[in-house]
Amino acid sequence: MPLRHPPKANVPSKPLKHALLARQAGRARSSARSRSVRTPKRMERSGAALVLIVLVLLVTSGFLCFFGVEDVSEALAYTWRFTGILLILASAIVLLAAVAAVDHWIRRSFAYSGLVALLGSITAAVSGLMLLIVTLRDGDSRGYLLLWTVLAVGSVWASVNIYRTSIVIPSPRRVAAGVAVSAGIAAVNFGYTQLYQPYHAEPNPLLDVTLGSPVLAADKKAFALPVTIRFENRSNVGLYLLAPEFHVMGRTVHLSSTDRLAPQWRNDVEAGNPLSRREVSQPLHLVQANNWAVFGNWLAAHQSFTTTRIVELPTNTPFDQIQVRASTGIARGDRLSIETFGSPTSYSWENPHQEMPKWQAEGTAGYVVYHGRIHENNAIAEHTRDPRFVTIWWNFGDKGAGVSGVIARRGEESRPLTGTETAELANRYGFEFVNKGWVVRSLWDLKQR
Repeated sequence: MPLRHPPKANVPSKPLKHALLARQAGRARSSARSRSVRTPKRMERSGAALVLIVLVLLVTSGFLCFFGVEDVSEALAYTWRFTGILLILASAIVLLAAVAAVDHWIRRSFAYSGLVALLGSITAAVSGLMLLIVTLRDGDSRGYLLLWTVLAVGSVWASVNIYRTSIVIPSPRRVAAGVAVSAGIAAVNFGYTQLYQPYHAEPNPLLDVTLGSPVLAADKKAFALPVTIRFENRSNVGLYLLAPEFHVMGRTVHLSSTDRLAPQWRNDVEAGNPLSRREVSQPLHLVQANNWAVFGNWLAAHQSFTTTRIVELPTNTPFDQIQVRASTGIARGDRLSIETFGSPTSYSWENPHQEMPKWQAEGTAGYVVYHGRIHENNAIAEHTRDPRFVTIWWNFGDKGAGVSGVIARRGEESRPLTGTETAELANRYGFEFVNKGWVVRSLWDLKQR
């Protein structure tokens, strides 16, 4: 029987071996591409383009750092201080991008310098766009509006030019995730500060007036009536008391011997008097008016202020009733700060050319003006908005006293505000008036003694 050789092992031929090796190399290249992507080189690296890119990034970084540092050190709300930290971080990223762009164009000592430049330019574009939106929404400066527009467009142009050069993007999915997270944080912070913050919890302060027990003089020819005024700040933010005022009015009461008829009731309604079957309404006359705290006084969160004023009248006063009313203008300490404010800046009888809203000046014996410069609660608004001033008028006359006020640009103080503008002041600065209605006491018990 002839000897048979054992069967040869199944050894691939040389062409097949080369095919297998080529397939493995292709898989390796595909795997490498999944971890690293190189953008096609479609544009030469122009020196002029580099100069413009670096200039845009450096200017953007400088402004972001300027506003960020100012917000971190001076912003009135913690939200804007956090925004300042983000602005400083964005400034550092954009500055690093400028350095990386130079390396990507000239030395190429770092493989991913192009990627760093691209991410930084995108950060600059997003930051410029947000600053542009803020200035468009409530800014006044045309200079800053033009600046943000140029920087935003320039940053977009820089991003496109950097992308069109040959740059290496390792792990594109991770890079995309990181960019998405960063953009998400910026968007959430932007939305909170610009959209939610203006509408969060209101101060809801409490203003109350209490009349104490009258005290007769030793000769019983006069009496003293204590008036206690209490203001409670029930919010989590400090409040400015811009116009703490009260006034005391006296009324003589005439009673009809018979029931008053319907036509007389109609007259009461037309005159704004209360309907009464027997009482014939008489006009009120000013007895006393004063401030119950210093104009511009500061009251911290959850603090209260109480003061007592004395009203003195002769026992034979013609008034049968005493009515007390109190009010104050307030502004939120996390929305604005006020320079020196508290001393009168002018008196109507000394400065007749001082303008005052006509609806307040008519029928008054005089008025006092309080005026002060305000500052915004963040650096961006402080620099992109025209200077605003708070102006308070305290007017008085025989028919009563009262306060009015406004926050406006210089020269616009006396312009009547629309309902929308009044709501905007309350929304932006927390500027509004708190009133305590009439507290009434009869004096018949004292006049009979």
